[in-house]
Amino acid sequence: MTAGELRPDQPPDGGGPVTRVSLLGFGRFGRALGTLLLEAGVNLRALDEACDIPPEIRAASLESLVDHAQVLVVAVPVPAFEDALTKVAPLLGPSQLVLDVGSVKVRPEATMRRLLGRRVPWVATHPLFGPVSMARGERPLSVVVCPNDLHPGAERSAETLFARIGCEVVFQSADDHDRIMADTHALAFFVAKGLIDANDAATYPFTPPSFKAMEKTISAVRSDAGHLFFAIQHENPHAAASRRRFLEALQRIDRALAEAPRPASLQFLGLDSDSDSDSGSGSGPGSGSGSGSVSGPVSGAGAGAGAGAGPGSDSGSGSDLDSASGGAEVAGRSQPGAGPFEIAADPAEHTDLLETRTLIDEIDRDLVVLLARRAQLSRRAGWAKAALGREILDPEREHWMRKRRLDWASEVDLEPRFVEAVFRLVLEYSRSLQQHVESP
Repeated sequence: MTAGELRPDQPPDGGGPVTRVSLLGFGRFGRALGTLLLEAGVNLRALDEACDIPPEIRAASLESLVDHAQVLVVAVPVPAFEDALTKVAPLLGPSQLVLDVGSVKVRPEATMRRLLGRRVPWVATHPLFGPVSMARGERPLSVVVCPNDLHPGAERSAETLFARIGCEVVFQSADDHDRIMADTHALAFFVAKGLIDANDAATYPFTPPSFKAMEKTISAVRSDAGHLFFAIQHENPHAAASRRRFLEALQRIDRALAEAPRPASLQFLGLDSDSDSDSGSGSGPGSGSGSGSVSGPVSGAGAGAGAGAGPGSDSGSGSDLDSASGGAEVAGRSQPGAGPFEIAADPAEHTDLLETRTLIDEIDRDLVVLLARRAQLSRRAGWAKAALGREILDPEREHWMRKRRLDWASEVDLEPRFVEAVFRLVLEYSRSLQQHVESP
């Protein structure tokens, strides 16, 4: 089939089912995306001179890779995208669709516009997941698709393909995508890299809950995409301005902390003195301070951080703000000093019970989400077993799993019989899911 020959099952700019996808690049993300495509029953080919590719999906040459493709996904590092597209562009025709999957969009879109133009349909995309989030079974997976004026139907073909592998699609212009990513993705990596360098990869014997979210961000930077740090900072045209705004906000906060007299601390945090649970009265230090509010820098930094935990996530007194008094009311309970507008609590409703039930609901919601993630991983395990020709039931593995989980139960003082009963049901459900999985 020549580059200009139309494929009847895939009109240009969308409109037909996608059954054949080619991956140019089979690194960490390319391999992860390939797994999703195979699980969805897509006929896949891949090519990457630097990576090992299973023989059954490995393309013999660049020409055979392109000839196979209804959709060609260029899954190479962003700095290498232009060179890769330059090599493959002459082989592509108007019946095919080209996707990029990089973390920045303005420059790759400009490259596709220049090298492919109107001749070959293309659309810029950014899957918001990676190998680690996939391995954890996190769902739903999301992807940003950036429509363009040259191929107005291409984004729908991309949406159909990503929906097939279980992704939720968000449409956004390339420039807006990069602005948002500069304030979130790039800035989160910037903050995490600063924490890593400032603490010299230190490990601590304990950390407060307010730092847990930051630890997760640091871990993600290390394991999922630490090698992307330079690319997402250098290739995103808005990243430098975002870093500058953030650094200026931190400097304002630092100056305000250095200059503010101690009695102004409550004003700095944006808390009224009569709502401080530690003051013991309706009027505390700083209630009459004339130092002025310096809460502006706090809000400025919070708006730009995007690293999973912003300023104000810790009260500064050793307890998180969600466990301290943060205003005139806490969990529906009127506080001392509320004055004549105080509303008496319903004697039939005990605040402690309501708070506890709310926390239980939150934990149960988390448990349901975790069960859904585990179910997704069970399906992946079933696919892997089918590909290897293995039986669904693995008695030795299940025996080990039960023993290990009972050990975990003992470590946290849970009744072993209860934990065993829970995991018996979990394993039964996993086996039922795997019975309906077939090898692609």
